[in-house]
Amino acid sequence: MKRIVLLAKTKWTPVVYLALAAWLPTALAAPTKAVKSLDDCNVTWNWPSTDSFGSMPLGNGDIGANVWVEPTGDLLFYVSKVDAFDAGHLLPKLGRVRLRLKPSLAVDDFRQTLVLRDGAITIRGGEVNLRVWVDATHPIIRVTGNSAKPVDVEASFETLRFCAELEDTSNRLAWGYRNNTSAWMDRVRAQNTPEFAARVADPILNRTSGCRLSGEGFVRDGKRSLRLRGSRTLDLSVRVLSSQTATLAEWFADLEKPEAGDWTEHQRWWQEFWDRSYIFVEKCGDHPVPLDQCRFTQFPQGSSAYREHNEIGSAENAFQLSQRYALERFAEACASRGAVPPPYNGSIFTMDMPAGVMGFDRPKPSPFRRTAATGRTSPSCGKTRGIRIGRWPRAAITTRCCRG
Repeated sequence: MKRIVLLAKTKWTPVVYLALAAWLPTALAAPTKAVKSLDDCNVTWNWPSTDSFGSMPLGNGDIGANVWVEPTGDLLFYVSKVDAFDAGHLLPKLGRVRLRLKPSLAVDDFRQTLVLRDGAITIRGGEVNLRVWVDATHPIIRVTGNSAKPVDVEASFETLRFCAELEDTSNRLAWGYRNNTSAWMDRVRAQNTPEFAARVADPILNRTSGCRLSGEGFVRDGKRSLRLRGSRTLDLSVRVLSSQTATLAEWFADLEKPEAGDWTEHQRWWQEFWDRSYIFVEKCGDHPVPLDQCRFTQFPQGSSAYREHNEIGSAENAFQLSQRYALERFAEACASRGAVPPPYNGSIFTMDMPAGVMGFDRPKPSPFRRTAATGRTSPSCGKTRGIRIGRWPRAAITTRCCRG
């Protein structure tokens, strides 16, 4: 394990665009602390989020999740996968999962923490404790928890586009998005010679991407929901699969094959990842650091977060350098072990953006309409380009790897 300590005299701070916008006001108002361990870089929120714009990212290098809790107490997450391309060679979400507790998760006694060391999110709402993680060694998103009192839990999925579903009485939900056509070969022909196009196989045609939702003690309760009644424990799994099969039935058969997650192995993978190296910045000179305002006025949430905070002390600058470097490494680890590299302008963590969000040099086409989580600037994945891999020597350059 390498420990790199920087005593930097610098006038800049790197801007790492994670799906953590709601964290900024809290961080700027909190007392400055020195980073002595990775745990000091965790992100904690003490209130729920309105939507996925206030989500935390999770992933295992291939499968991703945007996780948030709404003011109602519902826990939600988008599901994504680096190679789950649709027929147009875009990378939309694979649906949204919602967990609703009864009694609802308390939001007046609330704490949500991104625990970097474990690659997980912990949530405490009153007497209920939840943990969400994307298993590092299996294609599964897990939600586990416990409650001091028995609770009912409804787990449902919400699709953002047409999908095929297994409509039976089994105690699981299964859905998939199948590509019966493909734009991939036309783009290959446009970018390469006919001879090259004739030698390569289309990786998009007949690809199906989707999920199976199931949980211990959960039973079917309608077309798109499962229910757990009067339990003090919760164990829910979302199996994620993207593959090419001759028929949709074959794909669903593959989806039904059991996959068991392993929390201990998951922790071990993340421990080995963090033990390889880390950077803690202990000092950044003795003078305040001016912030570049141009990046924080694109939409009201950003500008209000930095209002009257356009200058930070050197100690706060050192803390933010350390924390944001750790968060950048985490985001890249969450999306960089799949069959293909993650796309730029959002990686696999694109989220619902508020109306009026800026594009590269102008507002998005409709300033009065939200931008959906499936959208991204320059969405075409016709070529692998602009992956925006962050490197420490380029820390002064804005990195756009985690937001579209």
